[in-house]
Amino acid sequence: MFELSEIDILQISERGISVETIHEQIEILKRGLPYINLIRPCSINDGIISIPASEFEHLNKSWKKAADSGRLMKFIPASGAASRMFKPLITILNSGNDISWNDLVSAAENGDDTACFALEFFGNIEHFAFYDNLLVVLTQKGIELPSEKSNSLIIPTLEVLLTSKGLNLTNLPKGLIPFHRHHNTSRTPFEEHIVAAQEITEDLTGTTHIHFTLPQMSFAQISNHIDDFINTYSDNKDKFDISSSFQKPSTDTIALDKSTDLLKDIDGQIIFRPGGHGALIENLNELNGDIVSIKNIDNILPEIFHEKVLFFEKLLCGYYLMLEEKLHFFLTALDEPSDNNFLDKALDFIKKDLMLNIPENLNELNPNQKSSRIFKFLNRPLRICGVVKNTGAPGGGPFWISDKQGESKQIVESAQIDIKSEIQRSIWKSSTHFNPVDMVCGLRDFRGEKFNLLDYVDMETSFVTSKNYRGQEIKALELPGLWNGAMSGWLTVFVDVPLFTFNPVKTVNDLLKNNHLTSIE
Repeated sequence: MFELSEIDILQISERGISVETIHEQIEILKRGLPYINLIRPCSINDGIISIPASEFEHLNKSWKKAADSGRLMKFIPASGAASRMFKPLITILNSGNDISWNDLVSAAENGDDTACFALEFFGNIEHFAFYDNLLVVLTQKGIELPSEKSNSLIIPTLEVLLTSKGLNLTNLPKGLIPFHRHHNTSRTPFEEHIVAAQEITEDLTGTTHIHFTLPQMSFAQISNHIDDFINTYSDNKDKFDISSSFQKPSTDTIALDKSTDLLKDIDGQIIFRPGGHGALIENLNELNGDIVSIKNIDNILPEIFHEKVLFFEKLLCGYYLMLEEKLHFFLTALDEPSDNNFLDKALDFIKKDLMLNIPENLNELNPNQKSSRIFKFLNRPLRICGVVKNTGAPGGGPFWISDKQGESKQIVESAQIDIKSEIQRSIWKSSTHFNPVDMVCGLRDFRGEKFNLLDYVDMETSFVTSKNYRGQEIKALELPGLWNGAMSGWLTVFVDVPLFTFNPVKTVNDLLKNNHLTSIE
């Protein structure tokens, strides 16, 4: 076993991590992780459900009943920084070169992707929600905005846009970037999600329920921003139940250096790294919630499109509730088996409603053993995952895989498969659907008691990645993704939803598409 010094152990314990956990992480980094074995992509009627329009009205009523009773809450991961949005512009800024508009044009004509990105940005700059604020600061500083007509230098404007000399956008949390124009002002993702949450979760008392996971260093700034918005948006601040949490230090992970020793800084201190979005399963587990709708902070359209997009979010909630009612019925019946007539009906529910494979070797068991086996199979958290048409965007998708459960449905990322295998690569490329992170999750069992969500995490689906630290290649560990291995043991149902419900902002230029939209279909 890897030997830790007393100083190492003290540093580990101060972070709230057990020594056993560190040894497990070291072992994973040294031996690596097995690839996930894809069987086939999930598709419509083979792992993915397409809800018929005839059910829309009924499911909408189910959503409304649950919302009125206060069962619903939004959970928005919002810990990410905005710096990645501006990466090509940061590259130009850090180059230190006196680049003009004509220089950008020449570079773009020679196939420079960074220059192409910058040209698109500056050529459409008036369409960004932060444009008016940028113009004010540029005017105050006497800086001319780069354009085809002015041929002024690029760097001064980028300094105002990206650094503390002006708007400082690269140092803001992503949720604080002005995303959309709204009448005579702008809206951030935090503001848009609060408005959307009001539509989805408002109960009969008029209270809206939403939880954000936040970067701890920006907590005060975000809290003030949200308070200012609520004060202008509503006459009654008490009608917004807005809570937040931070990613725990105990979910940070270690890395190994090129000698497979613990990565440490020049002072001999262990370097801990954020464990990735999978760490948020701890935050979700500590919520005193019931049914939680999950979307990423950057997947939000302007309010004028909320009605169409949120219609399908309501349908996912309604579909969850329909399945939950049946699931709880069978679990209650199987908990005290006195009538084995429920067994065949429960198996039919597993096969047709959940689109899951029936547990193996049931025929070898007597009725009471069958009942116990099916009860254990069904008594797990249930989640409904909206999936959209695969358009080739990077990210995960729904697949049938072979694992310790036998055969299950999972959301799989490309990094988890052996892309060198022709068979696995072919299965991956034949995927019809994509995971937009649009989930409805149940946190309580059929008795109304909270599940311990940590019981359903598969650590064998962690991610081992190669990083560079001060010129040396290191091996770093990320925890199983929130919607991947962190929910591996859940009952998972995939539901087809329209592509227009998925509008992520990965780069600042993605905002141009959203702000140019006049309709969605």
